[in-house]
Amino acid sequence: MKLRIVLSVAILSSIAIGFVITAEEPAKSVKKDLPGPQISGEVKLPNGWSLKPAGKQIPLGDFPVNMVVHPSGKYLAILHAGYGPHEIHIAELDKSGATIISKVGIKQTFCGICFSPEGDKLYASAAEFASAYVYDFKNGYLSNRSEISVAEEKSNFVTTGLALDSGGKKILAAGCWSHSLSITPLDKPEARKMVELKVDSYPFGFLALPKKEQALVSLWGASAVSLIDTKDAKVRETWPTESHPTEMVLSPDNKTLFVACSNSTRVSILDVSQNGKSLGTLNCALYPNAPNGNTPGSLSLTKDGKILIVANADANNLSMFQVEDPLKPVPMGYIPAGWYPTSVRFNQIDEKIYFCNGKGLTSRPNSQGPNPLAAKDLPIRQYIASLMQGSLGVLDMPTPEKMIAFTKEAYSCSPLQADNLPKAQWPSSNPIPRKIGDPSPIKYCIYVIKENRTYDQVFGDIKEGNGDPSLCIFDEKVTPNQHKIAREYTL
Repeated sequence: MKLRIVLSVAILSSIAIGFVITAEEPAKSVKKDLPGPQISGEVKLPNGWSLKPAGKQIPLGDFPVNMVVHPSGKYLAILHAGYGPHEIHIAELDKSGATIISKVGIKQTFCGICFSPEGDKLYASAAEFASAYVYDFKNGYLSNRSEISVAEEKSNFVTTGLALDSGGKKILAAGCWSHSLSITPLDKPEARKMVELKVDSYPFGFLALPKKEQALVSLWGASAVSLIDTKDAKVRETWPTESHPTEMVLSPDNKTLFVACSNSTRVSILDVSQNGKSLGTLNCALYPNAPNGNTPGSLSLTKDGKILIVANADANNLSMFQVEDPLKPVPMGYIPAGWYPTSVRFNQIDEKIYFCNGKGLTSRPNSQGPNPLAAKDLPIRQYIASLMQGSLGVLDMPTPEKMIAFTKEAYSCSPLQADNLPKAQWPSSNPIPRKIGDPSPIKYCIYVIKENRTYDQVFGDIKEGNGDPSLCIFDEKVTPNQHKIAREYTL
């Protein structure tokens, strides 16, 4: 009978009990709770979460998505793929932390990045150009960029994940939108082989198996991982996982595979030596019964393979587990990160934890416009997607005592509770039910999505709010229905 392990990530019963907050009667008066820096030292976000990231924080560019440690352990290559310029930043690592010493701009990228085994080359995905960038790497600097084609130029092959095979002689590329894979010899690109997958597989991440002509690829759309023969370009096996598998990491003995599954709360554990047999899952959410939403998307193992670190993007934290025995994993707690941690790496040389925060450390106002009342020749137009700059967190491996403190902070930064009720004060006149089953005059719900606009740009003219009318583009004359909804249900 298949053994399935599902663990919650409460650090200790004494700690967990401290954060199970029972629902109380709503306060009669509701105080203003505004985003921004707080007296406690936290930064309150507009979505109700707070940030108090652990470790040292280094500014980065627009939305860092992935990073890779140099084989020497002395450098970190950080890939950026946000709304702004796509870039690679190189950080030099030392005892004091990390310093950005160089960066290069690239035309377009996705998420794939890897070093050659010798560390003299860096490869990065070129997204819709169906190729990979190749750089010479020396002493923290990139030079002599070239491109290697991994698919037909006019195909719909969008290069996502990248890896080199175990011998470092072939580049393995996932084509997410073409549902195909590319296996390309570095010395003879024209001899590449393609692997066609089932429609809607959406391959994402690649991981080569050491000392074998095999690799693993995570399949977003299929909720599975496929074993690929890199010599014959064939799919040998496909193993089920939780929903939306992304990044993978292999134990030092090459037997246990950990798969971050971002459309669930979990990491899938598979036995590679037993044809992908499921060993269970790790629940990375703050509470055992929490719905999907913490988005575990990246993971890393310590050198000895005893501790697994998982980046939970939408929960703004890292979760840690003891996984020496994959059948009996033990949750260790949480580390508060910045806004939307996209990548986490344990450096086996300096034994520090590095994590990228895709949206950085705070939200920012668009005080310089666009302003419909100001002069039209202003040199700056602040678009919401370009306001948030990422950051790099650097942290020593926490002691047990520090881990307890970090876990408390991670819980305090969350607006969630064990019963899934909101922490916010709730006026009795609010028509929105506080919990399922509460009475409400609402009969139907219409979900209105309005992306990439600030509060001020739509509701800056509402006196009951805390907006800036000078930045209001879509005022009440333009959006009367939205203004009415805001007044009646929120303000």
